[in-house]
This record gives sequence, structure tokens and C-alpha cells, in this order.
Amino acid sequence: MKMFKLFKKLILIISFSVFIIACGGGGGGSSSNLDTTKTGVFVDDIVEGLFYKSPNLEGGYTNSKGEFPFLNGKVEFFVGDIKIGEITSLPTDNKVFIQDVVGVARHNTSDERVLKIATLLQSIDSDSSDKIKITKANFNKFKNIDKNIEDVDIDDELNKNGFEKRSQEDVEAHLSSTFVKYNKVVFDQNEKDFLYSLFHTTYLWSDYVEKKSYNHYTDPNKMIDNFKYSYLDEWSYAETFSDYMKESEQEESGFGCYFNRTTIIHFIEIGSPCESAGLK
Repeated sequence: MKMFKLFKKLILIISFSVFIIACGGGGGGSSSNLDTTKTGVFVDDIVEGLFYKSPNLEGGYTNSKGEFPFLNGKVEFFVGDIKIGEITSLPTDNKVFIQDVVGVARHNTSDERVLKIATLLQSIDSDSSDKIKITKANFNKFKNIDKNIEDVDIDDELNKNGFEKRSQEDVEAHLSSTFVKYNKVVFDQNEKDFLYSLFHTTYLWSDYVEKKSYNHYTDPNKMIDNFKYSYLDEWSYAETFSDYMKESEQEESGFGCYFNRTTIIHFIEIGSPCESAGLK
């Protein structure tokens, strides 16, 4: 197996087939410049009115674009006095998903901790669009609850403050649409050139790869799907580096079965429900 690091954005792992991990725009890695204040964006779509505080910067509320400042160190996020989580580094795309706060892959919309935070935010939203707006009045209803969100009975707090709890189905759908809308992988020209070259050199089935235009691709997976030898290649794909690390270190929750774009099991986590059920 060979590993190539490309332009600090694209990591390629080559074995019998091409395994590609793009980390530039999907949350993998953090800024190397620790002295520059950057602007992060909190998303479950855009979230306005979330309180943030940091030991290095003055606290405040995320604006109408979901923005907050980030300097070296941690940033904590609050609804009232309920701490919903924190980050200690800013993802390379500057977007902070609920999944980033919890520490699971961004495509994970079923994690209990993710759902708990998303349910609170979406249930107190006063905006009629997909964006979330937390008014000062709604924010203040959760003051004097000096707890981390995992220690809060969200159902009880929403009920006694007059909010209707959003259904899990609606919450998951909103999380999924946020992922599709905002989790964009940066796929620049240098990476396209390298991937094109790889398909015609190192790729196992390079003799079957057509020579055709590729500059128009904005998604590495679409380029891979259109260039790979589909007759035999069922394995080549792209994912963010952070997602790859979380999966490989078994930081995911669920049944513990992973499928590689097919109905064939790709791998099973040790000690997972899938392993206990005898799946292989």
C-alpha cells in the first residue's frame, strides 16, 4: 500500500484499487496559523443567536450568517446557560457542524448527542426558512440552567418553556439537508491534474481508462465514478480525511456495519451489534 500527500488537501492511499481521501473542504485538519483570527460558521443550516465564548476573544452571539471569531484555543457554544459543546480547532472549511462539536463524522445524523443538540436548536427556531434564528427572548428562557447538554432533559425544558419538540424524522432530515448543502469538498485544479495522472499511471486498470476532459469536475467522487473501470472497480471513492479517521478509530455509533456503495459489507467494528449478530 502506498500513501501520497498532495497539496495538503488530498491524501491518496493506493493498494489494489484506488482509495482516495479528500480532506480540504470536509472538515479534516485545522489551521496551521495560530496567530490569525479566523471566522467560523456554525451550521445546522446557518445558526444565528448562539452564544460563543473563548479565553482568547470577547464572547458574543453568532450573527445572521452564523459567524463567530476563532483564535488559537477553544470556543464554547451555549443556548442560555446550557453548554452544547466546544471546539479546540477550526475545520479547514471554517464550518462547524453539530457533528464536529460532538466528534463524529459529518454524515452521521443518527448519533444521540447530535440529535439532542439539533432537536434543541431546531425546536426553538423562530425563522421560517431552513436557517435557525434564536431570538434573545427564546435564548433567555434557558438561562440559569448551568449544565452541559448531556445532563439536561431537553423534552422537559422545551415543554415547560412552551416549545413544541420537533420530531426525530424532521430533525434528521434537516441535518441531512445541511450536510448536502454545506459539506463541500474543495477540489482544485492541481488535485484534478494529479487524479487524472493517477488514473493513467498507478491505477490498476489504467489501460481501460479513457482520455477525456476533466477540468469541469467540482466533486472528486464524480470524477472517480466517470473515470474508473466500473466493470471491475467497485471500491474507488473519496471521503473527507476526518471521516476516514473517525471510522478507522471506531468513533461512530450505530450498528457497526459499513457498506462501500454496495450491499456488500466493507468492514465491521469490533464489539458492534453487527459483530455480535455474527455478520461477516
